[in-house]
Amino acid sequence: MDRLGSFLVLIGLSGLAVGGVGISAAVRAYLAGKTETIATLRTLGAARATIFLTYFLQIGALTLLGLAIGLVLGVLAPLALAPLITARLPIPAEFAVYPRPLIEAALYGALVAMIFTLWPLARTENVRAATLFRDAMGAGRALPRRRYMGAIAALLAVLLGAAVLFSGTWRLTLSTAGGIAGALVLLSLAALGVQALAQRFGRGLRGRPGLRLALGAIGKRGGETGSVVLSLGLGLSVLASVGQIDGNLRRAIADDLPEVAPAYFFLDIQPDQIEGFRARLDGDAQVSRTDSAPMLRGIISEINGRPAREVADHWVLHGDRGLTYSAAPPDGEDIVAGDWWAEDYTGPPLVSFAEEGAMEIGLGLGDEITVNVLGRDVTATIANLRRVDFGSAAIAFVMSMNPGALAGAPHSWIATVYAEEEAEAAILRDLADAIPTSPRSGCAMPSIR
Repeated sequence: MDRLGSFLVLIGLSGLAVGGVGISAAVRAYLAGKTETIATLRTLGAARATIFLTYFLQIGALTLLGLAIGLVLGVLAPLALAPLITARLPIPAEFAVYPRPLIEAALYGALVAMIFTLWPLARTENVRAATLFRDAMGAGRALPRRRYMGAIAALLAVLLGAAVLFSGTWRLTLSTAGGIAGALVLLSLAALGVQALAQRFGRGLRGRPGLRLALGAIGKRGGETGSVVLSLGLGLSVLASVGQIDGNLRRAIADDLPEVAPAYFFLDIQPDQIEGFRARLDGDAQVSRTDSAPMLRGIISEINGRPAREVADHWVLHGDRGLTYSAAPPDGEDIVAGDWWAEDYTGPPLVSFAEEGAMEIGLGLGDEITVNVLGRDVTATIANLRRVDFGSAAIAFVMSMNPGALAGAPHSWIATVYAEEEAEAAILRDLADAIPTSPRSGCAMPSIR
């Protein structure tokens, strides 16, 4: 969910970039229409800063109005559509107003607006009155003065920094920003190419004034060709990228789902209930397989005597993790390094760790990890590494300890049940009768088929 939220934020930023190009074009067209007013003010002795601030404040007021309207619509639309959205979601959802996303959206909108309006505003300050009368903003220096270029660069840095901070994925954020910048460069070159072609073919036309005027407008320096190409091209690029990402995500999810998924996941089965639970399912011909395992929750607090978060920034170290114990290796999981402990092992705590997570964190055989379980620190030595497939929808743990390390701690059991679809309702009904509903009874969750 965090990654999906970050992805949606970056898609929103891409949309803001598209809007920013439109903002820049609108500001440029607006200022071009104010040529005579600006020239008159310059003639009367108005300083460059005065002209800049006059239009900066106007555009700033419109920006604040647009931000307010956008935030209000962003709040009201989900609340208004909540019944329709809730009915289509496979999970319960509660719609409310959250201040942090609104602040984040307002910050993004303000930064994008400033970045894309500073350029045309700054160019107005650098153009002489005579040039304004003659060429309507088309002449003068091509680039704003250095202080404005520095301000634009600083605003871009703040925008990227905020996106990295809020999304928590600096690589994805910077790659998205690089993709947008690269698309803008390519589209700018394409716009220049279109203008050059329009000028070339326009000069050779005879007897077709309408087409010649149209090509002349397209090839005109300072015309709207660049803005149109940038807006449409970047917008279509974002839409195409979203479509491709959506297709790849759907394919990845479809490919990762197992051919046979559990019918149910049962949680919070108490130790005195597990035998009756197994007995009910073992006698059912429509149940093909039942897996169960004890489960505790623990936080990895230290690695080789150092605080875990100082060693690595990894999802396994964020919050508490599921933890189990077993005398024998789990079925379907291969030991890729080290050896499993003996079934009657009674020595110091040992732990089996998932191979992929261990490699990403930098763990190996013989390393020590300290897991806080119910307020008690258990320091265990990594005895082996297992290849764990978390996409199988089966029971899978990052860590599994020897029974002597955890068997005395209060814990519950979890189980997966593989059964024919027509038998699922009867299984749930019989288990509910066999294990009366209470705060200590098991909780069943249907699997996603």
